[in-house]
Amino acid sequence: MDVIDAEHRLNMVKLAVSDNPFFDISDIECRRPGVSYTVDTLNILIREHSLSSPLFVLGTDAFLELPLWHKPEDVVKLTDFVVVTRPHYDVSELLGSPFVKKKRPLYENAGISVFELITGKRAIVLRCTNLDISASFIRESIRNGRSIRYLVPESVISYITEHNLYRG
Repeated sequence: MDVIDAEHRLNMVKLAVSDNPFFDISDIECRRPGVSYTVDTLNILIREHSLSSPLFVLGTDAFLELPLWHKPEDVVKLTDFVVVTRPHYDVSELLGSPFVKKKRPLYENAGISVFELITGKRAIVLRCTNLDISASFIRESIRNGRSIRYLVPESVISYITEHNLYRG
């Protein structure tokens, strides 16, 4: 896997969302020394922004991998999740998660299902049109000289080109 310096990743995110007033960028993980764990980042965000119920957006694949994360039980205590469907994963797979309390949704309508977690928090599942695009696919495309146009904003493509990122 290509690991690019955190400063480059932060700059690309800033470029990607620069024209959207509904996004705010945090450099918390870049400022902290050492390994950055989600549980620590959530604790800092909750404390610094007085958040009582943050929403953590991630794909079905990442939600299913939660048991492998650092202190996953603590992560599930801190936040509600917005789980976005991903290609090759079925929503029913979430029922196998050790963190899903009830094996049927609390709410289900119009492409949204809400599951209760063992901590009382929720997993809000958003079914969406699945495009089989991932960061790995984009990095591989760059490495193999294929275009990533329409997959990321032009400003990000320019940044990647300017800094010669992901070329292997």
